[in-house]
Amino acid sequence: MLKKIYSKLVFYFLIIGIVPLAVLTFLGSQNTNAVLNQKVTDQLLSVREVKKRQLEEYFKTLEHEITFLSESRFVLEAFQEIKEGFMASQWQGTEIEAMRRDLKSYYRTEFIKKIHLSSTESPDSIVESAFPKLDHTVYFQWLYLCDTTNARLKTPYHAAQEEHLTALADFVNKFSHYDIFLVDNTSGFVLFSLLKEIDFGINLKTGQLAQSALGQAFTKASRATSPNTIAITDLTVYLPSFRQPAMFIAAPVFDGSRNVATVVLQIPVSDINNIMTGSGGWLSDGLGKSGECYLVGPDYKMRSESRFLLENKKAFLKAIAKQGESKDELDKMDFYGTTVLFQSVQTKATERAFKGYSDTRLIHNYLKENVLSSYCLVQIEGLRWAMVAEVGLEEFHRPVEMFNRRVFMWLWLVALLIFLIVRIIAKGFSKPVLALVEGTTNIGEGKLQTRVPVTTRDEIGILTDSFNKMAADLEVKQAAIEQQRAAIESRNKQIQNAYNKIKSSIQYARRIQDALLPRMNLLKTYLPDSFILYKPRDIVSGDFYWFVVTPDEKIVVAAVDCTGHGVPGAFMSMLGDAYLNQIVLGKRITEADKILNHLHIAISDGLKQLETDNRDGMDLALCVIDPKAKKLSFAGAKNPLLYVQQGKMQVIKGHLMPIGGASTIEEQVRVFYDEEVSYANTPTSFYIFSDGYQDQFGGADNRKFMIRRFKELIMSSYELPMEAQQEVYELAIEKWMSGHEQVDDILVIGFKL
Repeated sequence: MLKKIYSKLVFYFLIIGIVPLAVLTFLGSQNTNAVLNQKVTDQLLSVREVKKRQLEEYFKTLEHEITFLSESRFVLEAFQEIKEGFMASQWQGTEIEAMRRDLKSYYRTEFIKKIHLSSTESPDSIVESAFPKLDHTVYFQWLYLCDTTNARLKTPYHAAQEEHLTALADFVNKFSHYDIFLVDNTSGFVLFSLLKEIDFGINLKTGQLAQSALGQAFTKASRATSPNTIAITDLTVYLPSFRQPAMFIAAPVFDGSRNVATVVLQIPVSDINNIMTGSGGWLSDGLGKSGECYLVGPDYKMRSESRFLLENKKAFLKAIAKQGESKDELDKMDFYGTTVLFQSVQTKATERAFKGYSDTRLIHNYLKENVLSSYCLVQIEGLRWAMVAEVGLEEFHRPVEMFNRRVFMWLWLVALLIFLIVRIIAKGFSKPVLALVEGTTNIGEGKLQTRVPVTTRDEIGILTDSFNKMAADLEVKQAAIEQQRAAIESRNKQIQNAYNKIKSSIQYARRIQDALLPRMNLLKTYLPDSFILYKPRDIVSGDFYWFVVTPDEKIVVAAVDCTGHGVPGAFMSMLGDAYLNQIVLGKRITEADKILNHLHIAISDGLKQLETDNRDGMDLALCVIDPKAKKLSFAGAKNPLLYVQQGKMQVIKGHLMPIGGASTIEEQVRVFYDEEVSYANTPTSFYIFSDGYQDQFGGADNRKFMIRRFKELIMSSYELPMEAQQEVYELAIEKWMSGHEQVDDILVIGFKL
């Protein structure tokens, strides 16, 4: 038994004790959560600003370094001597083609294998686009890219560059630059490169790299009119560095007032990556296990490495592939091991940053993950980069979740203590009430002898005493009810016996009615192609069909619909059957109209309708078939004859009044007329019926079948044999009635002559 009052007391006491505690805890938690969330947001903003300052300081350092180089007397002297050696170094005219072949072999075997080729590119096309066109360039690249040590040592250029090579190399190594270039502003030739890649010896005015990042940096610096001019290019894919990302900073070298040369540093991408990734120290930077800080260019491509590629390249590439990144970009990231210039990052953060906004908000990052993103625009010497610091939403919420777990753990402990105290108090209140509830339950189960001891003198005690009196009263009344129930059951048995006798009588009447109806085999003897669709609504029917063959070999067939249905209709059908037999077979009347006239008078007299209020009668359609003359005579009372001849349906309407129902002598003198139809030259299908078929409710809208739909059904099937037509009509009415009760007796007779 459920101790509901005990449970309610416990519940209400708990509400009183726990709700205030929960409200206070919730409010405190919300305030603390807001503080913790703000702390994480401020920390992310701080990381972004620190990275931004570090990046700005880095580029200031680069400016100082390139300025130092461009203003250094040492660099000017190195340029002059190297240029003199460059111009003095010559080749024999007959040797250049052999040099060109050797150099192209280097491009095809050594250079091309370090480059990632897309599915639409061929090695030969890359070699042809990168291979130098000028003989000067071919000669100097042949000296330093091919195995030509002896030839190289004999050139004036080698002696000149060797004199300054150590100092320039020390500078590059000390400041961790990728490469250093000296370019002649007059000719545009790259006179010196520490690494001697395929940009060495190239002409930046007319050669293939004129529009490259190196060419752009040279162009700006070489046109400078002031020594303090600095040119910086954005990161781009740079072919001489095997299509890896590269960026350059350049400054002019003046000889007095003349801008004679350009010194260029190729900035190592690793320096920018170390700033943005904290050299892999994301945890110490305050970015946790899921945070990162990165740069994005105006083309929405990364300008620094993704943390996720550095930590797990395979998993990162798989995740990027799911975001729809192109296979070519994925292959490049896999081949070069970098996301710089390959990974697209067009998110809300980068879009808003390039519009000049600086903010921190929740967004989806480039992996479609929920993150807290802090973004701003970085502008350095013409560079426009979006800086984004992000941390995963789960990690963003982790401090709050840890705090909430501790709070709720203490909340549950306090709630448990309150619950134990409440149970003790509630038990003392509920014990006498539970005893009363148990007694009430026993009474409900029929145990009327139950009594509950009165143990208190308060309101509950008074209620218990009243309960005991009520139980005693119920016990007395229950005995009286049992006596009444026995009497009712006895009467029900009597009613059931009476019903069974009535039903048996009606079923016997059905057998009598069926015996009076003509046998179908007799109809088939004289009308072979015919059918009778007969569906009484009740056990006995008010509709009946009638059929005889007269001594003069005429065939009389009728479809009769008596007033009412069930038992009243059955009585009328028996009268109709008897009178029709008397008129046609007894009196030998075979004219259709006269048969109806006599039947009308017989019904009126038989039911004494002039003397009583009885107005019962019948509607019918009657046909007299003369096989010898091949004609059919029809007379009807309210019901028509339908026939189809030469593909057209004809209708002969019956009299407007029924058989019987006359209340005056004038009404008793009712004259019916007949009409003839010849079927001598054309096969004809005839149909007579009661109104039960057309008046049946059904269909989707619960409407009557209607005579129009019945006619359409006849026209769609009249060419079939009559038995087949009967199946069509039965299926149609069953489908129409689906889910609806039959409202009247149904009778349809069809025959073909």
